[in-house]
Amino acid sequence: MKGLVAQLTGRVRQLRENGLAGDSFWGFLHEGIGLVATMTAFTLLGRSLGTAGYGDYASLYAIVGPLGNLAASGVPLALMQHVLRDREPLADTVGSCTSLTLLFGTGLAVIGVMVGALIIPTLPIVTIAMVIVLEFLVQPLSNVASTTIQTQAGYARATQLRTGQVLIRLAIILVLHAMDNLTVASLAATHLVVSVFVTGAMLQLTARHYGYRPWPRRFRKHHAGTSVSYSIGITGITLQNDGDKATLAAYGYREETGLYAAAYRIVQFGLIPVGVLTGATHQRFLHHEEGERDQHLTRAIKYAGVTVAYGVVFMAVVLSLAPLLPRLVGEEFRESVTMVRWLAPLVLLRGLAMFPMNALMGLGKTFMRSMLLVVTAALSMVLYITLIPIWNWKGAVAGTLIGEAALACAAWFFLLRYQRLDNARIDAAQTGGDQEDDPGADLDDETMAAVNETSMHAAMHAEDDRT
Repeated sequence: MKGLVAQLTGRVRQLRENGLAGDSFWGFLHEGIGLVATMTAFTLLGRSLGTAGYGDYASLYAIVGPLGNLAASGVPLALMQHVLRDREPLADTVGSCTSLTLLFGTGLAVIGVMVGALIIPTLPIVTIAMVIVLEFLVQPLSNVASTTIQTQAGYARATQLRTGQVLIRLAIILVLHAMDNLTVASLAATHLVVSVFVTGAMLQLTARHYGYRPWPRRFRKHHAGTSVSYSIGITGITLQNDGDKATLAAYGYREETGLYAAAYRIVQFGLIPVGVLTGATHQRFLHHEEGERDQHLTRAIKYAGVTVAYGVVFMAVVLSLAPLLPRLVGEEFRESVTMVRWLAPLVLLRGLAMFPMNALMGLGKTFMRSMLLVVTAALSMVLYITLIPIWNWKGAVAGTLIGEAALACAAWFFLLRYQRLDNARIDAAQTGGDQEDDPGADLDDETMAAVNETSMHAAMHAEDDRT
C-alpha cells in the first residue's frame, strides 16, 4: 500500500510540474459546485413542486438527457479536434460548428417537444418547449463559445466560464424559491431568458477577442461526421452507465434497483477524480506533433498510471469503509454495502480505459473510439438481459465490469496497433528523406564500385587536361 501511495504522489508531482495541477483544481471546483447545485435543486424543487410536480420535471429531463447528448456533446469535441489536432482555421471551424449546433439542435428540439407532449401531458407544451430550446439550442451554443476559449486559452479558463453558468442556474433557483415562485414553468422561463443574454454575450465577446464574426457559416461535411462520431460514442457511455439500472427495473426488481442505484451513486463519486483528470488532459491528446514516435502511447501510459494507482487505493478504502454507508443514506440501504464492494473495481477499470481511448482520438481514430464504446455498451446490455434474471443485481454488476474490462482491453490493443502503424509511417518518411540526401543509398556494392572507378578515371582525365 505504501508503494502505491508513493507512486500516486510521484505522479501527482509530475502533473503539478506540467500545468495539470491548475486544470485539475478548476475541474474539481466545477464538479463540486455542480454537485452542490444538483443537491440544492433537488431539495428545493422537491419541496416546491411536490411528488407529482417533481415527477413531471424528472420525466422531462429523462427525455432531455439522451437527446441532449446528441445535440450538445459531439459538436464541441469536433471543434476541439479540428482546431487543435488538424490545425484548421479557427474562424471557419467555429462558424461551421455553430451551424451544426443550430441544425442538430433544431431537429432534435422538434422531436423533444413532440415526445415530451406525448409522455408528459400534465406539463404545458409551452413549458416543455422552453426547456427543450434551453437545453438543445441555447446551452449548446454557449458550449461552442466556451470550447473556442478552451482551444485558445486552455482548459482552466473554459472551466471557469462553465462554472459561472452553473452558479447562474443555482442563483435562479434560490431567488425563485425565496420569492415563493419556484415552478417548472417559472424556472424554465427565467433560465431561458438569462441564458439567452449570457450566451449571446459569450459568443460576441469570444468572437471579438479572437478576431472573427460570430455568425454561422456553411458547415463542413467532415465536421458533421466527426460530431456524429463523438455523439455516438457518448451515447454508448450513457447506455453503459444507465443500462444496468434500467434492466433491473424492467425485470421488476424495484427494491434491488433502488439499492443498486444508491451503491452505484457512491461509486460514481469515486469516479469524479478520474473524470476531472480525463477532462483536463483531453486537450493534450489533441496536440499531435508530426514525426514524433509513441507520443500518444506515452501520454496514455503516464496518465493511466495515476488513475490505476488511485483506483487501487479507492478499492481498498471502499472495502474498509463500506459499512458506514447506511449512516449516510439510511438503514434501509444497508444491503447496498455489499453492492458497493462488488462495484468498486469500476473505478479502476474506467481509469484504465479512458486514456487509451483519448489516445486513439489523438491518432485520428475517432470513429474506432466511438465504435469501441458502442460495441462494449451493447455487450453489457446483452449481459444485463441474460444475467439479471439469473443472478439479480449480481448480474448487473457482472455485465458492468465485464463491459468495462472489455473496453479497457480493446482500447489498449487498438492503441498499440495504431501507434505501431504511425511509428512505421514516421520511420518510412525519415528513411525516404535520408535516401534523398544520399543518392547512392539504394545502390548495391558492385554498382557503387563501378561508380567510384568511373569517378576516379574522370578525375584523372580532368587533371591531365589541366596539366
